[in-house]
Amino acid sequence: MNATDRFLHLPQQSQELERAILGAVIASPTNLREALILLRAGEAAFYAPQHRHIYHAIRTLNAQGSSVDYITLMQQLAQQGKILAAGGAEYVRSLVCQPPLQ
Repeated sequence: MNATDRFLHLPQQSQELERAILGAVIASPTNLREALILLRAGEAAFYAPQHRHIYHAIRTLNAQGSSVDYITLMQQLAQQGKILAAGGAEYVRSLVCQPPLQ
């Protein structure tokens, strides 16, 4: 498969939308419940690998009955050994602090 073929076979993606979804989920338990219903594909719903790691950690926390916020998310990512794979602490923090999409 050449480079053109690979480009034509990329799934639709939006890094900004993925970031907005993760930020909303971290900010609100209601948003988390809605995301769990809408994103039935789980981590595969995210194209960016770092977003997949973050969403996996969020789903793990939810399955354990833990609240999801920046601190618990960072603890979970550390426990999974995925902080760097998730983009680092500053990247995860930026998800919480970014303004919503308009």
